[in-house]
Amino acid sequence: MGSDARLDRANGPSSSSTALSVFLVVLALGLLYLYNLGGWLINDDEGTFLYQVWRIGEGEHPYRDLFTSRWPLFLYTGAGWMRVVGAEAVPMRLLSVCMTLGTAVIVFLLARHTLPAEAALLSMVVFLLHPDIFRFGRSFQPELFYVFFSTLGLYLFTRGQTKGDTASFIGAGLVFAVASLYKLLAVLVMAGCALLLGVTWLRERESRRRIACRALALLLPYVVLFGLVTLGFMLSVPRFYESVVAVNLAPGQELTWLQVALKGLAFLATYFLTSAPFLLLVLPAAWRGWSGGRETALLSWQLPTALAFLLLSRELFPRLLLYLVPSLSILFAAALEPVRLLPRRSLLLLAIVGAVLIPWIVSDAQMLLCSEQDTMAVSRYIQARVPPGDKVLSDYQELNFYARRPSTYSGAEISQVVAAGGQITGADLIAEIKAADVNMVIVDVSPQTAYHMVNLRDYEGFRAYLQEHFVLLNVLSREEQQLEVYFRSQSPLSAPEGKQE
Repeated sequence: MGSDARLDRANGPSSSSTALSVFLVVLALGLLYLYNLGGWLINDDEGTFLYQVWRIGEGEHPYRDLFTSRWPLFLYTGAGWMRVVGAEAVPMRLLSVCMTLGTAVIVFLLARHTLPAEAALLSMVVFLLHPDIFRFGRSFQPELFYVFFSTLGLYLFTRGQTKGDTASFIGAGLVFAVASLYKLLAVLVMAGCALLLGVTWLRERESRRRIACRALALLLPYVVLFGLVTLGFMLSVPRFYESVVAVNLAPGQELTWLQVALKGLAFLATYFLTSAPFLLLVLPAAWRGWSGGRETALLSWQLPTALAFLLLSRELFPRLLLYLVPSLSILFAAALEPVRLLPRRSLLLLAIVGAVLIPWIVSDAQMLLCSEQDTMAVSRYIQARVPPGDKVLSDYQELNFYARRPSTYSGAEISQVVAAGGQITGADLIAEIKAADVNMVIVDVSPQTAYHMVNLRDYEGFRAYLQEHFVLLNVLSREEQQLEVYFRSQSPLSAPEGKQE
């Protein structure tokens, strides 16, 4: 942006009116986020995390007493919060909402380094209304925790660039390390910062010494903090590496490098096509950053980090790109600055923003209005048939959480990734069923929703074991799911009850 944009910022709203605007946006959209927060409980990822932090709060240890592929900081944060608010979903989701709103404020502050207040407010609104942010921001998952700290790291990095403050770069490195301990994907945000420093080092020969010092101030604290914590867990917990790192590297090992790259390319292309109106408007601002424009350079160089998914063999999901949304939101507002500065630009600006946000608002509204009662009905069904303390092995750990019934070691996280990758097998589950004297096993067999136990590499053998040693007590419906409920043969409750809808 040129002198016109800087003059516009200078003559813009006062700091008090800007702060009031930020407060009103947070208040209005915060109330929207809180509406019907507990209406929809079917979320197998969130349910897994709720179960795990509940068991940790009960004294179990991750990676030793229960299998989990999550990084420790998220688990212990959740367990600590659950001890304060109780083992209920809505207070846990409230924590995520607070992290999301906090991230939105940081997005505003980050945007204000280069954009006027109106554009920074637009960035904030775009971030909060983005369907992926709205979905994950209303559930208890690690995504918004690592996005919060990653965005804070970007803010500190920008502050360091603006003021030449070494302490800000050190702070950014430490905050990025914290973000990575919530979820390893935060390393890509760090990589985007390193990429910008590398490109700047190549372009500005006279500043290479200063750039190298900044890179050292950024990278050294990150490596020390993240490395020491990770090494400590690897040395003290034998299963830590295989649970957290290897579990994401194992799936897809049968693919060639070309197949992995093509899979990643298809993933990125699908993401682009499904968000085309938004991303096409982002590109002009991103191009300015790639071409040397300082205002959008940091955010622009975050985008190429997504090419890392061309190297990842595991199955890829859109949530993996959530870390880009803060940068994309600001780039979107930056790209519209020339339109905002045009005479009589209001209608055109509203039309462009509306073309992107209205479909998002419709999608968000649909999520807001979703509600179901099946989860609690199935949980009460489990409670009525399994005494407290007895083990239940379920395809969906949220059923264990809401029923307050523990599972086995592997049963703490039975997901599509770990089943397809072979980290958990039917033989493993059979051994645990025998050792833990499991009373009930619940398997989803619906063609529309079954992706967990049915993906076990030896599922047929596991199913044969259930049919031989357990009785099919019932088939319960939970929305589209069809849950086969197996009970121990010797139990007096094991007479089949007939299918329930």
